[in-house]
Amino acid sequence: MTDVYVVDLVKRGAPGPPVVANRTFEDVRLLGPAVVYVRNGAMIECQFNYDGNLESILWEIQPHRTVITGAIVLLDCTFRRCEFNGIGFAGEPNILAKMRRLIASDNG
Repeated sequence: MTDVYVVDLVKRGAPGPPVVANRTFEDVRLLGPAVVYVRNGAMIECQFNYDGNLESILWEIQPHRTVITGAIVLLDCTFRRCEFNGIGFAGEPNILAKMRRLIASDNG
């Protein structure tokens, strides 16, 4: 498994929010610290490592917000057999509900 720091995927100094778009990751260990905001894409057979409290990695964003500062946007990315370490996931309540189900099934 290849180790990749999520922050290294972002082009530093680029205008606008930090975005990683249209990428496929297979057998990659994604390392934080980082908070990501997942927009579309897929996570297949992934592992999510956290301190035993699933809520510690989930950051709820209210649906009416139009600007999110500080999170790395993962846009239309696919993750297969990846491992997430030290990564928080930001999203609206409905997205976090899907993440809870995904993490429970993949980590269970």
